[in-house]
Amino acid sequence: MPPNSVSTRGYILPTEALLDDLHLNDRGFWKEVEHPELDRSFVYLGEAAIYNGSPWRISRRAPLIGGHNAEILCEKLETVPKRSFAFWRKVV
Repeated sequence: MPPNSVSTRGYILPTEALLDDLHLNDRGFWKEVEHPELDRSFVYLGEAAIYNGSPWRISRRAPLIGGHNAEILCEKLETVPKRSFAFWRKVV
């Protein structure tokens, strides 16, 4: 290996093998999150590290497609007036 080169070694597990990983399961890494609109739950990745002083948690499911369009376009970016967005949502 030439000087000043970096070597990274390890192995890559397929996703389904990660779900069965004893270490990840023992530390409670996988979190089940309800999706009431689909009448089921999904397994999400949990915290990357364990924080004693400020516990990490999933507060809600991932947003639905388009679920934050009004907030982003009207309030954050201010590219679309709220009344126009409300009209557009009724038409589509």
